[in-house]
Amino acid sequence: MNPESERADRTESTEIPANVRETADRLIRAYEREMQESLEFTFWPPFASGYRSSRCVRSPKAYRVDGYPEANLDVLTGGIRNRIYLTVIDASDLDLVHCVLDTGVEFPFTAPAAGTLQIRVDATCGASRHELEVEDEWGVSDSSTVQQNFIMVHVLHPDVGGPVTAETSRLSCNTDVSTYLLKDVLQGQAYATGILSPEGQVASGDTMVIRVGTRSDDATMTNDMEIGSTSTFEWTIKAVHVRVV
Repeated sequence: MNPESERADRTESTEIPANVRETADRLIRAYEREMQESLEFTFWPPFASGYRSSRCVRSPKAYRVDGYPEANLDVLTGGIRNRIYLTVIDASDLDLVHCVLDTGVEFPFTAPAAGTLQIRVDATCGASRHELEVEDEWGVSDSSTVQQNFIMVHVLHPDVGGPVTAETSRLSCNTDVSTYLLKDVLQGQAYATGILSPEGQVASGDTMVIRVGTRSDDATMTNDMEIGSTSTFEWTIKAVHVRVV
C-alpha cells in the first residue's frame, strides 16, 4: 500500500462524525448557559454610596399649592426614608401638584458574561403610612389624590433602559366631601420583589452602577377643596441579588 494513501486513510478515520459533533456542541452550549445562569451575585450593606432626587410640578398659583419631598439615607445599614407633603390651601377652580421622590443605595457591578440583568431585592419595611385630609370649601367641588410607593432598580449603563419598579402600596381617593384617611400597610414586614429586569443587554466585562431604592409618586388635583396629603415610607435594603442571563 502506498504510505501516503495509508496516512490519508488513517487521518480520515480519526474525524468525529457530524452528528456526534453537533450533539457535543449542543451539550457544551447548554452547559455554558447553565453555568452562566448559576452566577448570581449578592450585595449587602454597607453599600458603596447613595442617591436622592426629586421633582415637583405645581399649578401656576404657587402661593396656594406646594409640595415638599423629604429624604433620609444611611448607606451603612441600607436604610432609606421618603416623605412627601402636598398642600392646597384656599383652592381655586383647578389646582394641582405632583411630586416624585427617589432615594436609595448604589454599588458598582461588573458583568461576568454578556446578557440581560435580572435583579431581586430583599427589604424590610419600617414605615408605610398614607395620610390624607380633604376639606370641602364651598359650592360645586371635587378632588382626586393618589399616593404610590415602589421598590425601584436603575442600572446606569448606556445600553440599558431606565428604572424598573415594583409597586408596594397605593392610596387613591376621589371625593367631593370632607374626608380624612389614615392607612398603615406594610410596617414591620419583610418584602421580596420578583425579578426586575431592565431592558437592554450588557457585554461581558462591562462595569456599571446599580441603584436600588424606593420611589414615592404623589399627586393631587382639586376644585374648591383644600388638601393635606402626606405619605411616609421607610425601607431597609437587606440584600440585592444580581444575575446575567
